[in-house]
Amino acid sequence: MTDDAPLARLLALEAAGTADATAYQGALRTLAAALRADDAPTRSALSDWLLAGLGLLPEPAVGEPWREALWDAAADLLADAVGLAELLEKAAARLDTRDAPARLNLLSMLRAKAAWRAKDKLRRRRAWLQRRAPADADRGAVDPQARCVAGLVVARVAQRFGDEPGLGDALAALLAGHSVTEAARRTGLSRQAVYRGLARVRAWLELPPHEEVRREHV
Repeated sequence: MTDDAPLARLLALEAAGTADATAYQGALRTLAAALRADDAPTRSALSDWLLAGLGLLPEPAVGEPWREALWDAAADLLADAVGLAELLEKAAARLDTRDAPARLNLLSMLRAKAAWRAKDKLRRRRAWLQRRAPADADRGAVDPQARCVAGLVVARVAQRFGDEPGLGDALAALLAGHSVTEAARRTGLSRQAVYRGLARVRAWLELPPHEEVRREHV
């Protein structure tokens, strides 16, 4: 059995067109368990398989907004291993209900999820661009105190994460207004690595002050 066995087993059941819902439920739950355990070979196999299945290999070039948005949406899905596991577990549970589909397809399910996220990203991107022009015009009127506070937050993040290879530069690129794609290209990181770094920064910023101090002294 290979390292990507959980994914391979599930895909084999789909390819065989099996009607055995119990076997398929078991394969979904086994794959979910591997993701929850942060099994690196399984996550790598799933990443390669999904990006290829979505037609995103090779990586989209700048100037392909839909493929870039779809890539970013897929990277979001893949970076959130627990969220993916929950999605698979819900799909497995649904097979026990009366409205259960006659046949599930993992790629179709994840493609729909990624496409929905990609459309949302494009909508938010358009809204941001529409707001950016007047915001840029008013930039010189920003409250000096607000600017100072923002600078302190940025400095804290840089001090805590700046020594991680590439992450400090990626954060600086994002703060300068560059996209995740551009930040990844500038630093040599993958998009998934940038997303994982952002998740760590967000989790750290959301820590209560006493918990932050405790962790720093462990």
